[in-house]
Amino acid sequence: MVKITSSENQSEETKSVNPKRKVSKRLLIIGGIFLFILIGMIAGNGDSNAPTPQQSGDSNASTPQQEEKASASQAFITAQGYIESILKSPASADFPLLDYNSVELGGGEWMIESYVDAQNSFGAQIRTEWIVVLTHTGGNWANSSNWDLGELIFDGEIVYP
Repeated sequence: MVKITSSENQSEETKSVNPKRKVSKRLLIIGGIFLFILIGMIAGNGDSNAPTPQQSGDSNASTPQQEEKASASQAFITAQGYIESILKSPASADFPLLDYNSVELGGGEWMIESYVDAQNSFGAQIRTEWIVVLTHTGGNWANSSNWDLGELIFDGEIVYP
């Protein structure tokens, strides 16, 4: 059996297929544009031309993040700097990642207790326990001038005050 179609039927079929193709092409183009815009919005982090505190030259400029009180981990990191300053070989200092005790004393004051593995004056690597009491005075926690050292106990001996 052979099926013969007339040219009139073919043109009707063509007309019925073309609008679907046009609609799917339009949807594809609109979807592509939407995806492009969405990626652009995700990749852009706002106004990249706005000056940061480092660019404006004001290292103590306040941002909402800097106005928050310091956390225990920030106090621990700052305390490590005070400990390094009294070591015989600060470059050999190895602080634990998470092994520390912290007590928030209020008013931005923290007591941090931990240990450090560092070389002594004979070059031997030894573990020494320490306690630091320090107060965050405000501003950027990473700036050491925004902290006051209250007390430093190293290997059971009061080093400061």
